[in-house]
Amino acid sequence: MLKCQCPECGAKAELENSASEHQFACECGKIYRIPPAPPAGDFRICLNCSKLNEYDAGICTGCSFNFVNNKKHAHKVKTTEISPGKGYKAVKTVFLLLLLAVAGGLGYWIYSAVTASPIGVSDDAPLGTFKEGKDFNYAVFKPVSMKLPPKWKDYKGYQFVRKNKTPLGDAFDHVFLLADARGRIAVIKGHYTETVVPSTPAEKTFFERIRKEYGMPEAEDLKRIGEDGGMFKPTKYEEKWENGRIRYIHNRIGNPGTFGLKAVGTIFVTLKDNPVIPEDLSDMPEERPK
Repeated sequence: MLKCQCPECGAKAELENSASEHQFACECGKIYRIPPAPPAGDFRICLNCSKLNEYDAGICTGCSFNFVNNKKHAHKVKTTEISPGKGYKAVKTVFLLLLLAVAGGLGYWIYSAVTASPIGVSDDAPLGTFKEGKDFNYAVFKPVSMKLPPKWKDYKGYQFVRKNKTPLGDAFDHVFLLADARGRIAVIKGHYTETVVPSTPAEKTFFERIRKEYGMPEAEDLKRIGEDGGMFKPTKYEEKWENGRIRYIHNRIGNPGTFGLKAVGTIFVTLKDNPVIPEDLSDMPEERPK
């Protein structure tokens, strides 16, 4: 048996279980569809929500309709705004901070890679940083044995030598540097020769590349010292430049008096606060490759 009650007028009716899934017209004119129900057994049907309840139920378990007073249960379902907990907010904050740190680190690494000096010039190493076994300014330096004053006992000497074959004989270019155990360079000294046959000494190319790294003017500023020797007598030239960290001296002699030579020159770069003087390198070897 199916017991039902019109939620509009309160009229009650009892129907056979076979009325399941059929329409039912109340005497008030309201038409309902009887929900599915088992073919046997006694149930109370809530026409308000189509819920099957126990036969003697006073309140619908589906919508809380009151079968006794025929009233809908007037209640509001409380809704609570679900917000992220403190743990979630903390994780989110940490994640954002890590993301910013990674982005900042990546940006700094890219900036450093783009702006870094190719010869390792820094505030701690104004002349650059040398790493044994690796090229320095595109030149291969080899260790050399030499006696240094006590002041430089913790330093090692390295030399780059290249032989240039010319129609007038061999010309040798030397570049020497002195570096401490951390690779910080204390002095760079170069010697070059120019023949009357056009050529570009390796030593001059070497120093042309590092002028920019030291913040020097790109063009040389050699000034004549003394009288012009003309075509047959030596003429001396000199360029001096310094900033708050380094001192650069270039001495050049044109027409040195040796047949076939156009000029010879020496470039000496050292730290301004802790300079190496030429006398410190008096034992520097002048190796010549075969």
